[in-house]
Amino acid sequence: MRFNKLYLVLVTLFILTQSLWSQSWRVENFESESRALGDYVGLYGPALYSIQWEKDPTGLSIGAMQMLCNAVTGTKAAFGTDAINVIVEGDTATAWTMDVWIPKNYPGDALVQIFGISKSNPKPIYTTYTPEELNLGNWNTLTFDIMEQVRKYDDYDLTGGLTIGVEFVFKYNSTWAGYVYGDNVTLVGIINPMANFVLQPPVISVEHVENQTSPYNNSEIIYHNKITWPDLPNGGTEKYHLYASKTNPISNINASDVIKLSPANGFDRGVQEFRHWLNTADGQNQTWYYALTAFGYDPARQEVRQTEVGGTANAGPIAAKTAKPYVIPYIRTFQFNADGDISEFTKVSQQFS
Repeated sequence: MRFNKLYLVLVTLFILTQSLWSQSWRVENFESESRALGDYVGLYGPALYSIQWEKDPTGLSIGAMQMLCNAVTGTKAAFGTDAINVIVEGDTATAWTMDVWIPKNYPGDALVQIFGISKSNPKPIYTTYTPEELNLGNWNTLTFDIMEQVRKYDDYDLTGGLTIGVEFVFKYNSTWAGYVYGDNVTLVGIINPMANFVLQPPVISVEHVENQTSPYNNSEIIYHNKITWPDLPNGGTEKYHLYASKTNPISNINASDVIKLSPANGFDRGVQEFRHWLNTADGQNQTWYYALTAFGYDPARQEVRQTEVGGTANAGPIAAKTAKPYVIPYIRTFQFNADGDISEFTKVSQQFS
């Protein structure tokens, strides 16, 4: 019976391990020339001469990360990215991998090392490959076991992200120079949180609000247009940009009559609301048009872009009343002394919340 239980446990662990390795998230594949290397750079090393996006030398994919190494100027060169998040929606990546292409004339006494650097312990931990272990002149998948490091080192903290990369190590006085390539950065054991994300025009709604009183005078009504929108399904990193015009329906966000109401970098996911306060010198009525765009990485096109305006992303004409701006009288003899009491501002904060 004990043997059967042990066998069952081992089989269960094997199945769980296989299922974790079967699910993975390809974080970067360098397929978009316009996106280029994204967040990936040459990390360090005097042998690092240049790094750029380039077409796949084997033609198996569209593009890859190309690094020119010159061992005459130093013994190391590395590419990768800083502080990648390996914990997604509560799940932690068990490993990370990168496909690396190394030419046939790569020095026999050189090394290739894939690594992960924890923020809590800046010392790199390597998994090392010799040329004999690699298929030179072809793509090789290098693997760094994250969970192994977590088990071995108590201070291998992943909450601050993991600096990941591949290092090429040359023997002192080597004269080799040549190109190496990296592609298909993959986190093993987690699912792409935006796997089903579609970057599409969002849906905008506008309500003209006429029942809010001025925080300065309860007998005065202040007016605003309350603009709301739902986040796009399955997203996470997209931003939302809001535009307005008093002249025409918005078909071009760069038109002279269009103003931008959102911050320069857009609204984050989860904001979903903006109140456009309306004031004029004489309190006259106005008509407003609005448009909302989503900005972010489009998995279908494999590029960062902004959605077009029109359709569900547009609203208007919105007939709106406006309020006269509140005039604060100037009193020459008035003196202000801060008393630390902010209770008098409570009503103001409630009005604009």
